[in-house]
Formats: sequence, structure tokens, C-alpha cells
Amino acid sequence: MVLPRHNRVAVYHNNRDLRLETWPLPLVREGELLLEVHASGICGSDVHGFDDALMYAATNQYLEARRESHKLLRARGVFVDDCLSDELPAAITSRYLAIKRAGLL
Repeated sequence: MVLPRHNRVAVYHNNRDLRLETWPLPLVREGELLLEVHASGICGSDVHGFDDALMYAATNQYLEARRESHKLLRARGVFVDDCLSDELPAAITSRYLAIKRAGLL
């Protein structure tokens, strides 16, 4: 079995900041075991009730799906500007000017 070189890990920074990051896969030595975790619970002290836990899980799932969608769109040549609504006019203008400068119009 060929192991990947990197894996996705959830890194706890504080109660409101748990990030999914890519880390190098650790070296497995003799007498050690490498496990792949498919699911894990969240400590009750990290969230304040079931509603917070659901919101937390849903937000992380949404953000990961959004990143993957942007990645797929960009791979197909679609211009993606990920910005807040109040930043959209400037982002569209900047993107248009960049496309025009590059001679892609």
C-alpha cells in the first residue's frame, strides 16, 4: 500500500479557531502504528451546547466544499474572485482590467 505524503489535520488554535490544515505524514517507525481517523468528537468545553457543535461542523463542511468548488472552477479556466459583497465592484473591475491587459478579451 502506498501512503500519501501529506494528510489533512484539524489544528486547535483556540475555542473559536479550529483549522483544517495539510501536514506532512509522520514517519512510522518500528513498533508504531499509523491510524486514519474518519470521525472524531468535539469536547463539550470547546463548544457551548449542541447548537454550537452543529454550527461548527456545518461551517467547516461548507468552507471545505467551497474551497473544493473554487479549485475545480479554476482548473476549468473560470475566473473566481472570493470576496465580500462590498468588495465585489472593485474585484470585478480589477479582474476585468487584468483580463484586458493580458489580451484575453
